[in-house]
Amino acid sequence: MTSSRLPGKVLIELKGRPLLAYLIESLRASSVVSEIIIATSHGADDDPVEAFAEEWRVACFRGGLEDVAGRISAAAVAANCPHFIRVNGDSPLLDHRLIDLAMEIFAAISVDVVTNIHPRTFPRGQSVELIRTSALLNLLDKTSDPGDREHVTTYFYAHEEEYEIRNFSAAQSLSHLNYCVDTKDDLTRISRIVSAMDRPHQEYRCEELVRLQESLAI
Repeated sequence: MTSSRLPGKVLIELKGRPLLAYLIESLRASSVVSEIIIATSHGADDDPVEAFAEEWRVACFRGGLEDVAGRISAAAVAANCPHFIRVNGDSPLLDHRLIDLAMEIFAAISVDVVTNIHPRTFPRGQSVELIRTSALLNLLDKTSDPGDREHVTTYFYAHEEEYEIRNFSAAQSLSHLNYCVDTKDDLTRISRIVSAMDRPHQEYRCEELVRLQESLAI
C-alpha cells in the first residue's frame, strides 16, 4: 500500500473492484494452485490488505516491509510449502495458464526455480516464478544485500551457477509490453483493456490480451 508511484495501488479499484480481486480470480482459475497466501507487511498501512484477504477468504501472512524475501520464505515455511509460485499483487491480468506451465516443468525436472523472466520474453504483469523453499532459505543465508532481499530472486539470476534454474519463453518476445499497474497511466491503460473485454478477464490468455491491446491501438 506504500507504493511511492501509485500509493495504495493493490486495492485501487478497476471497474469497481480492487486490483487484488482480479489477481485472486485468476489464481483461483489455475489447475495447480492449492492455496493462495497474500504476503504483506506488518505496517499499519497494510491493514486494509489483511482486511481484503479476510473478505476474500484468502490466507494473509505479515512480515517485514523491506525484506520481501524474508517475508515470503517465512510465509512458505509457516504454510509448510516445499515450493511455491511467486506473483506480484500489481498484476491483475496475470494469465493463470503460465502458472500451470511452470508447475508442469517443475514436476518433470528437479530444479530450484522455474521462471519466465530470466531472460524476460513475456510482458511485465505476466511474470511467474516457481521457487523451491529450501533454495530461497539458502539464498537468505548467502546475502544480506537490501536489493537482493527486496527483489527476492535477483540473487538467483546473478549467481545462476549455484542453482538449477529453468526458464520458459514466449513464442515471440513481448517484453516491451506492460500489464503491471505501477502508475496512473498504467491504470488507465489496463482499465481500457478490461472495458473492451467481452467475457471474464481470467479467460483471456496472454496472447489474447496482446491482440486486444493492439486492436485498441494503446
